[in-house]
Amino acid sequence: MNFVVSNDREEIVKIIFEASNKKKNILWQTRADKRLVFEIEQFEYDPIREVIRCKISDFDNIDTSTTVYIKFAYRNTIFKGSIQALYKEYAYIQVPDEIKLEELREFPRYVFQPEENRLIKISVPAKITETARLHLDVNLVDLSQGGVALVLGDEQRPHIVGAEDIQLSQLGNFEFKSRVGLKPVWQVDFKQISYRNANSSMVKKVGFKFVEPLPVKLMTNFIKYEEAQFENQIGFLGNSARFRKRMQREYKTLMSRLNHQKTFFDYFREAASKSEVGLDYLPRHIRTLSMVSCALMRLMGGSSKELVKNLTYCSLVHDVAYFNNPKLAQIKNPKHFEKVKKFLTVMEKELYYRSFNYAFEYATSDHSAPAGAAHLIEELRSYHIAENKVSFTKKGNLSELACIFIVAHDLTDYILSHPQWTFYEYLQTYPFLEYGEHFEALFQHLNRARMAA
Repeated sequence: MNFVVSNDREEIVKIIFEASNKKKNILWQTRADKRLVFEIEQFEYDPIREVIRCKISDFDNIDTSTTVYIKFAYRNTIFKGSIQALYKEYAYIQVPDEIKLEELREFPRYVFQPEENRLIKISVPAKITETARLHLDVNLVDLSQGGVALVLGDEQRPHIVGAEDIQLSQLGNFEFKSRVGLKPVWQVDFKQISYRNANSSMVKKVGFKFVEPLPVKLMTNFIKYEEAQFENQIGFLGNSARFRKRMQREYKTLMSRLNHQKTFFDYFREAASKSEVGLDYLPRHIRTLSMVSCALMRLMGGSSKELVKNLTYCSLVHDVAYFNNPKLAQIKNPKHFEKVKKFLTVMEKELYYRSFNYAFEYATSDHSAPAGAAHLIEELRSYHIAENKVSFTKKGNLSELACIFIVAHDLTDYILSHPQWTFYEYLQTYPFLEYGEHFEALFQHLNRARMAA
């Protein structure tokens, strides 16, 4: 969010007029290192005396000898001034010589009335155990990239006010997998009027700042969800007809290359022909993985065209979520992700957590996908989310084809990160010896092929 400073008198007066038509304006004073925030229920500009006449909530706590700061909802205008007089519930504040206001927004902001009841879900530490979290539905009244403002009722207030480690856990129907931290920055008590029965009650409104800016895509998707037009995709073009045609072309190209390979080692010659990474990494990763997986399949005695189609299709589609963000394809495994996630944005982390979900959704909706491809991706998704992969694979949860793909993926990562790689060096680091019989058989076949070369 960028701000500009204006000392143009005409612009200042214009801003005051615009803000007087908006709600959610506040005034605060700092006393004894504590910020006291007051709701401006209404205000008007007096051009004769050049003062702003403000009706203030909690009027009796205003200190006339202390500088006041005013923030208008219109363009986040901020200025400081002094109180010239107090009369009944009104404070008369001198029009400032200078104001600070937000530049015209590049990104959207959404403001709602409390009675609209726009609910989101946040979580706070539960008191039961150290790791348990309490999830609460709260009323959203302001949403921007930088933060949110929430209206807290009697039930939520004791859990949220003063809590540490507050997180946004769900926005619309988008449940966050990554940590989206919230830091409280202001709070104010104000009178909420029910338009149904004309009753009023005191509620607390709290402003939170996101630890990391929220992606604009998630904000706009929240609005679409509220209007029953939500698209549950982020970050890739799975529903685009143009994107699907591109994927079909890539798939045909991969299949034509595989038809030229005659022996086991023919599959690896192209993998050794280039060593650059960077922007080229994702397409090269896909090409190499399709070659390596089909080579391992042939090494294990498989040769049917259906198996070749399945492995090639999965090589192309398993990282479909990363086509708009290819650097994520270089994350090798969950352990590697934990090391680098502090350098990733919220959107990138959410893409990583959902990558196999998107691959599965794409494969099940793609009418041209080979028979069995979606099932293979579902197996890989189950393996990907398993906390104890050794135990998971030893229980026989994976087909031989899925095991071949997993080893091929690991070998592909090794090839791309070791330009001078050899089978001997790779087998010294082979990580799957305790994963069950399919993985042991792959190791034995690779070792025999290496010695026979």
